[in-house]
Amino acid sequence: MKGSMGLYLAALIFAILVGGWFRFAQLGERPMHADEATGAKILSERLESGDYSFDPTHFHGPSLTALASIWCSLAGEDSWEELTAKRLRMFTAICGMLAIGLIAFFGLFGMGKWSQVLAISFGATSPFLVYYSRMFIHESLLLVCTAIAVFGWLLVSRGKHLVAGAVIGGMGLGVMAATRETFIITSLAWFVALWWLTSNGRLPQFCRRSLLIGAGCSLGVIVLFYGRDLPALVQTYFTYEVTEGHEKAMSYYWDLLVWPHKELGRWWSEGLILLLAGGLFFSDQKKRNAQEVRLGIVFLGIGLFHLIVYSLIGYKTPWLMLVGWWHLCLAAGVGTVVLIQRSKPAMKPIWVILVMVALGWHGVQAQRATFRFPNDGRNPYAYVPTQKDVVQLSGWLTELKETTGMGAEDLIAVLGEQIWPLPWYLRDHGAVGYWQDPPEEMATFPILIIFPSVQGVILDLEATHVLIPRGIRDQVPIWVAVRNDVWERYQETE
Repeated sequence: MKGSMGLYLAALIFAILVGGWFRFAQLGERPMHADEATGAKILSERLESGDYSFDPTHFHGPSLTALASIWCSLAGEDSWEELTAKRLRMFTAICGMLAIGLIAFFGLFGMGKWSQVLAISFGATSPFLVYYSRMFIHESLLLVCTAIAVFGWLLVSRGKHLVAGAVIGGMGLGVMAATRETFIITSLAWFVALWWLTSNGRLPQFCRRSLLIGAGCSLGVIVLFYGRDLPALVQTYFTYEVTEGHEKAMSYYWDLLVWPHKELGRWWSEGLILLLAGGLFFSDQKKRNAQEVRLGIVFLGIGLFHLIVYSLIGYKTPWLMLVGWWHLCLAAGVGTVVLIQRSKPAMKPIWVILVMVALGWHGVQAQRATFRFPNDGRNPYAYVPTQKDVVQLSGWLTELKETTGMGAEDLIAVLGEQIWPLPWYLRDHGAVGYWQDPPEEMATFPILIIFPSVQGVILDLEATHVLIPRGIRDQVPIWVAVRNDVWERYQETE
């Protein structure tokens, strides 16, 4: 018994350490994504002014910047210029890691030790979960609040610690509502699951009371985060503006996560998670209602519910499926144990080896996606990635200004739309002006950065400026126009 417990603890700690390494190593090295940079800008305004106004048409809920502002202030990063990519991403990486680590407590609800270890291992090595835990976006915070809320509602489903469970579940759900409007999809799936877990079709009286307590806690948290902007939370479901270019085929998530595809000379797929989760249906029919298998089936159902709903919605970004995929990792943990238990004795070691190979392969994919090709457009997980060229551009502009005698007051003009994350990299360049439409005096500016939406102005600048092609996002070129006299001085210094 002691040996079994020791092996379990060793495997648990190892899985958590591997997940931590994938999430925290080299956090500041990948170029900032456009969504990260816009989130950082909103955060900086909150840090500098202490004020915040929720925009129901874009940028999601206030909880990310509210909580990250505390995190950054503790590190002494209190302004737009002081913020660092490493500090921002560390906050969401911690959230992603906690979402995986909390699975270790699900044994309180009948989830077996090895189901927990396997679920944590699948979550720790999933390249999908790893890649997006390392980005300063809302989904990692949404994911950890999901794990907290699930813990609370599972307490309620047992009929014990009802008040504590309702408070935990309600507060977790409240922060989810203050994080992203898609919380309502998860909430619907959970309600059906709780209904089935407690009584197979009818919520008992104790569960109804707990739901009322949980709803009260959720409302309190929502009011705390939104404050005077509370009516805008409802408004966002009617006025939210989706950005063009994110419409995808119905099979998008299936193709991204399940169906094998070859990119960068390697095969990519996490389909084994879904396949192993299907092992739940091989459980002994007499034990189908056992708590662990019931939990696994619930997690599988919730994960598939997310997959189906998001597939039916035309607007798609990969990180929308993080919560659903986390549930499927839980289901895969239980399903794998069921498969091993139901196998003949001679097959059990083979299953163990196959699972270890699968985890190893996921780890290899996570390493490639996260460290080798993090901003390569062919990386399946790199969604509209920022090119390294924009980082080099910032250094080159500094060199250009210093060698030509330009001062902080000499303007860098940015022309066009969809310019992020460029403002992040121009924070330390003194005077920077932004125009969606080219101004009349643009020919007098010493340096202009031109985006595709206004690329027609290039013809007007050919006589006065030297045009240099650069890149900012995958398959998005930009042009740097340097006034002739400035360019001549720069050439003289080389």
